[in-house]
Amino acid sequence: MTKGATLHDTFRVMALCLAAALFAALTAGCSSSSSSDSDFNSIIPEIIRKAQGDPTEANIVDLVNTASPDAQRAAIQSIQDKPWGHDPGCMKAYRTLSHSPSPMVRGQAMRALASAHNADCADVLVLGLSDKDPQVRRDASQALIDIRNPLTISASLEHLKNDEDAQVRSNVARSLKGYNDGTVLRALAASLDDPDVGVAHWAHRSIQETVSVEVPGEARPCLQWVEQHYPERPAPPSGPSSTAPSSTPARSTGSVRPG
Repeated sequence: MTKGATLHDTFRVMALCLAAALFAALTAGCSSSSSSDSDFNSIIPEIIRKAQGDPTEANIVDLVNTASPDAQRAAIQSIQDKPWGHDPGCMKAYRTLSHSPSPMVRGQAMRALASAHNADCADVLVLGLSDKDPQVRRDASQALIDIRNPLTISASLEHLKNDEDAQVRSNVARSLKGYNDGTVLRALAASLDDPDVGVAHWAHRSIQETVSVEVPGEARPCLQWVEQHYPERPAPPSGPSSTAPSSTPARSTGSVRPG
């Protein structure tokens, strides 16, 4: 090995070790998890081992470059696309960076978590949906498309109806595809009246791909179709009679497949 190569390797290792120290300091301040979950001292070295010989190894340093959120976001995006980008150390790094002070870093970290198609990140994405920054909400709602977790439905329906950002509403409409449930389908049908054509398009497409039949493209007739095939269950009677057997079998909204 030449002297120049040796010096290059030395400086590279020094830079990556500094990144590890900076990352540990950063995560100690922004993590709200238990003490065992907040010990991130081994994350950067673990990622370094995975990245040995990768030409984009320098991106690992940018992962903790808090002076440049653009560089941090690019580093997250680069690492998540690696074959090792969803290993436990990387996933812990993304989860930690989802609490970054920078909106663009928070959002990209959420997308990186969901790119593993692991429903365990649902709590982070639901939190992202309520972020005051619209870009974070766009990233969180985009990330929801990559996972399936019923725990996200309530927040998704709220933002489908009330989020002021059309891109968020559109992403949420896409993410609700496959939830074969009357409440979800009614909300999607109501969104066919959304003033943004993109939201209406994805709401209609999500309904059709969920029920596997053609449904009306206008809100009122589509809602009528949903009510016909997914009628709301009446509230159970109160008092002692509530334990009496029902004469009508309970209908599972998750198993109906209209023909």
